[in-house]
Amino acid sequence: TRAPLAVDPRFWSWALKHGVEPRDCRPDFVGSAREGWRGVVATAPIAAGATLLRVPTALLMSGRTAAADDVLARALSEHHERDGEPPLTPTDRLAVHLLRELSRGAESFWHLYLRQLPRSYALTCGWTAAERNALQLPHAVDAADRSAAACRDAWARATPVMEKIGLPATYRSFGAWAWAAATISSRTVFVPFDAAGALCPVGDLFNYVPPTPPHVPKVVGTPLEGPSDERDDEEDDENDSYFLRRGVGGDGAWHEASDAWVFVARRDYRKGEEISLCYGQHTNLGLLTHYGFTMSHGENAHDEAPLVVDAKTLDVDFPAAVGDVGSYRNAHEICVFPRGGVSWSTLERLRLAAHATLVGKPPGKDVRERARRGEALGAACETLAHEAVVAAAAAALTSAPTTAAEDAEIVARMEAEGVELAANVDEPGGVARDGSLA
Repeated sequence: TRAPLAVDPRFWSWALKHGVEPRDCRPDFVGSAREGWRGVVATAPIAAGATLLRVPTALLMSGRTAAADDVLARALSEHHERDGEPPLTPTDRLAVHLLRELSRGAESFWHLYLRQLPRSYALTCGWTAAERNALQLPHAVDAADRSAAACRDAWARATPVMEKIGLPATYRSFGAWAWAAATISSRTVFVPFDAAGALCPVGDLFNYVPPTPPHVPKVVGTPLEGPSDERDDEEDDENDSYFLRRGVGGDGAWHEASDAWVFVARRDYRKGEEISLCYGQHTNLGLLTHYGFTMSHGENAHDEAPLVVDAKTLDVDFPAAVGDVGSYRNAHEICVFPRGGVSWSTLERLRLAAHATLVGKPPGKDVRERARRGEALGAACETLAHEAVVAAAAAALTSAPTTAAEDAEIVARMEAEGVELAANVDEPGGVARDGSLA
């Protein structure tokens, strides 16, 4: 099989030699000449349900292969038995395993695979404090801070083991650890025998596509008038178009019977079309935190903007007086989807809070039942709830130190100057692409 241009021919030969089976697909460059990227494309028409790729379990890097390394297994066992040492998590163990294999250079079984891994990532776990603060919104900065702190804590836990197995200083630095953590977070596949997942050669070349868009209640007439259970033809056509453009692509699972990780097409593909993989429902912040990228405006229907409704606008304390509406206790905390819609439960909470504000007491059972069915509670309630959401959005936007227009100008200027647009978590410093110390 002729090696794809998107990967090292030696890596492709290694993968095929050890049992990787691509079926009517291959790694390739996709996108435009200006903004291309590496992915997997169909080499022939593919029907939904067809097997795309098989990767033998023997090629996966996981806790199983870590246990097969006598030196590493002994160090992990001794660390586990030592009093006073914090235990390593499965992800910690896999990160140590990855760095040990990288340090071995050409002696590692996965040497050619490791050469294919990105040299840097943009996951928030390795961002500086200044870079994390540049996210501006409190919830985003907090998520990035927690990610970075967790990475530091994991590095501290694993350092004694890395020293025990004799990893060179380059490979046990925080930069090396952050690179390994980013690799595992963004590239592992689920396996039932290791909570950390497994690194999957070739299988990690599939790019992401979001799952089916969430149902957003249709509100017409007054600002939040009752949603309809029936979706009209225009909406169905729009969703069908979405599925054709961004429908769930490939998917997969580990098959015990065949002892392989198997990727399957979730929809039909034309020859030359990129095959994408859905690996969960994520907001853009979640994608940035766990995978190191975000999707363009409008591409991720699952993105959310968390907002806080001012207690002066809506009676957010009303649920405390109602015994059976515990799910509404945080009615002042809502999330808005990219096109301005809200979920069914959020709409229900807003309507009940608006009703309580207007009547001056908690809503009765009949009112709560109407809200649960998706009914509007009156034009005044709809207007008040709508105004509360608008005010919350305005408060969030005006609290940021820069405007969206200013941000766009900064990004455009950075792109023109060729500046990297996200902080990088780099491969261990001083490590050449052949895995040796430079």
